[in-house]
Amino acid sequence: MGRKGDLQQLDAQPGGKKKLIGGIRYSLWLSDHSPFDCNNCTDKQRRQRNCHNRLGYSETILHGTDEWKSVPSSRKPVLKLDDLKFMACPCSSITAHTWRLIRLVNRCTGGENTELQHLPWPGLISDQPEGFLEAVDIMRKERADYFKRQQEKKKK
Repeated sequence: MGRKGDLQQLDAQPGGKKKLIGGIRYSLWLSDHSPFDCNNCTDKQRRQRNCHNRLGYSETILHGTDEWKSVPSSRKPVLKLDDLKFMACPCSSITAHTWRLIRLVNRCTGGENTELQHLPWPGLISDQPEGFLEAVDIMRKERADYFKRQQEKKKK
């Protein structure tokens, strides 16, 4: 991920924004749940979780009710996180590029913090790749939404 060219636009990768949102939500979800462990999955679990999209779905991550409506109701999600549905195992749906981008944003924001503490490339904020800046904004929103939901759960 060290090259700026990798991050010009999140939309340049098919489903780039959805994968980023999915990766962020899944990583936040992991803080309260045990992860899917590929090393311990049986073949039956791999089939049930549609690991590596072995069922050949056109979309492995659905975001929002409009996208949900486009999928037959017989297809059950592997994992549902708010308005996001994983139609295949999150471990195989979220790409290595997405995980690298999440790690980069975490390093530049200090992890739990949502504000940029330093820039990954020389120059001003305006010199940073658009895809990186967009990822920071998405991370900020997803973290805020997650912590708001956590606070609401504690009040109940």
